[in-house]
Amino acid sequence: MNPRVLIVDDSLTVRMDLAEAFEVAGFEATLCASAAQARQTLSASTFGLVVLDVRLPDADGVEFLAELRAAPGTSGMPVILLSSEAAVRDRLRGRLAGADEYAGKPYDRSWIVARARALVRGPEGAAAAGSIRRGLVIDDSATFVDAIRTALETAGYAVLTAATGEEGLRIAARERPAGIVVAGERPAADGAAVRRRLR
Repeated sequence: MNPRVLIVDDSLTVRMDLAEAFEVAGFEATLCASAAQARQTLSASTFGLVVLDVRLPDADGVEFLAELRAAPGTSGMPVILLSSEAAVRDRLRGRLAGADEYAGKPYDRSWIVARARALVRGPEGAAAAGSIRRGLVIDDSATFVDAIRTALETAGYAVLTAATGEEGLRIAARERPAGIVVAGERPAADGAAVRRRLR
């Protein structure tokens, strides 16, 4: 049976994007736009994992996470918290409330799916998730990124991507990837400048 993931986010774009990523990876995705919808869905079904946005139209996501942790039926369910990259306070609050993982927006789909796979496998999988190697690909060519992503994922990496050098530097500072592939001659990526700043 495929693991079931509940995606709770008020953005239709985020819900559809994550649903596609999870379904391609073999998950069964259910989508909710609000805490009220999520409560109703959780009362009727069980899930292996919840991906929860901090900012919901009818609730604070961190407070909703605390509610999930306090309820017997959902207390042990893994939760990945989503928030804007700048919301460091939300990240700390989420960790204190019991989030198993945190992903900043803009997020990387392959990294979230890799973490989700580990979390639904239980404590051993969650421990192993901490050792998942992450690679970062910086290039504005979707064709190049897809080719490198395939090669890295085959080698066991969770792949982060960035279309510009500035975005790549922000992701590198936040995620500390094991390796970085950066285009040397494309203006958007500016490989030489990125390498200088990383060093």
